[in-house]
Amino acid sequence: MPGIDWSDHWAFEQYGFPAMMVTDTAPFRYPHYHRPSDTPDKVDVESLARVVKGMERVIRDAAR
Repeated sequence: MPGIDWSDHWAFEQYGFPAMMVTDTAPFRYPHYHRPSDTPDKVDVESLARVVKGMERVIRDAAR
């Protein structure tokens, strides 16, 4: 996937730390990504809450 090396998670793997990368592919679909126009009012908090709950389950399961 283009851009996957923009993350620093690979560095953890290089030193033997387990790592998990989660992305919403924002740089490819969100025109405000890392721009001054990227303001808190653009956050979809309901969707964010669902993702956080889902990731909690994924991380708990992975830790077993």
